[in-house]
Amino acid sequence: MKASNKRANYIFIGGIVVLIILLVMLWLQHNEKNELSDQNSKLSEQIVVLEKKAKEKNIDVDMEDAGSLTEAKEEEILITTEQIEQDTELAKEFFSPAFDWESGEQYDDMRERYISLLGEDSSFVESYIVENTKIDTNDGELSFIDHESLKSKFHTLTAIPLEMEGKNRIRYVAFIVHYMHQNKEDLNNLDALNASEAIVEFTIVGDGTSDEREIVDVEAWNLS
Repeated sequence: MKASNKRANYIFIGGIVVLIILLVMLWLQHNEKNELSDQNSKLSEQIVVLEKKAKEKNIDVDMEDAGSLTEAKEEEILITTEQIEQDTELAKEFFSPAFDWESGEQYDDMRERYISLLGEDSSFVESYIVENTKIDTNDGELSFIDHESLKSKFHTLTAIPLEMEGKNRIRYVAFIVHYMHQNKEDLNNLDALNASEAIVEFTIVGDGTSDEREIVDVEAWNLS
């Protein structure tokens, strides 16, 4: 009789454990779907802003499927929130130097690096990293950037996935904000400055679980 009671107790406890595990799994699944839903809402808002900016500048950017790539499917999730965040950081690392410089020399060095990566006829170079004109003065050659005391400060980059181009290939559109200024003190009050904007498309290739992902096929449009 005692052995029978023990067996019943074990069965009861085992059933409770299984029930707890199932509840935890359901809770985690529910939270994951809520997180993806929140991400989709944020992406949708960003897409509306990008489409408005693109239309204002007569730029044709196909964002019809943007955001839908993060929706939770019954069988798979095409692009996770974590992947988008990682790719956004990679995009910031790649594009921010073009919009973050403090002298003509720094600008020229940066421009040469992008030309070596993308080519001088790249739409990104032609749109946002034009040649720094040099001016002849009594004291020698002076760049236009230094003559005007121009500086640029990178501010934000918002990346939105457009489509899967195959295994480990994701096409993105990104909206970049930076501030042109003359003195560092100007950055203390960004509301007093006019924000400059840039829009780019690019593909990130490579295994999402590795550090070997890279940016290719860059396209850009001048919003000015």
